[in-house]
Amino acid sequence: MKCGYCNLEQEIGQYCKGCGECMGKYYCEICKFLDNSTDKGIFHCSKCGLCRKGHQKNFYHCDGCSACISIHAKNNHVCIENSLKSDCAVCMEHLFTSVEPVVILKCGHPIHAECVKDLLNFSNRSNDGLAKCPTCQHSITEPHKFSREMDQILALQPMPSEYRNKKSCVFCNDCHLRSQVPYHFVYHKCNSCGSYNTTVL
Repeated sequence: MKCGYCNLEQEIGQYCKGCGECMGKYYCEICKFLDNSTDKGIFHCSKCGLCRKGHQKNFYHCDGCSACISIHAKNNHVCIENSLKSDCAVCMEHLFTSVEPVVILKCGHPIHAECVKDLLNFSNRSNDGLAKCPTCQHSITEPHKFSREMDQILALQPMPSEYRNKKSCVFCNDCHLRSQVPYHFVYHKCNSCGSYNTTVL
């Protein structure tokens, strides 16, 4: 490190060994990391092995996920081992070292909070209408409101008589069950949970 005040080259540290100037309000001896802002709430997590952005009181280290996650998700998230040591399925940025907020979806897959907003905006503009996890296709939002709307739409559009007795075998991306359902050109409702988030087999 070279001091910007006295030009002394030295080992990295919080204070200059020559003139005593403070090099950063936050310094981590383990990571050799300096930062001069006070609003980021940076802290070192010994289990992650790196410094995290955000106040330590707002996070806890989940040993199942092998990462620090929001304290609000402590008792209501699905643990997938090392899930945050992967790339965001939308922007492909590595999640473990990302400084952007990460959320864990109901299915347990992590994704940037901003990328979730992008997925929701895209689904609102598309014909599909249901935002899904890019990794496993599980619904991001509660599918029941969408299902009620689809029930009303399909009730107004009966299938032609030659297709009314036909069946489709579908896999539900939300409850992970297979079922035989009435055939439709586009939409198939799961017999088990009522979701339209299905794949024809």
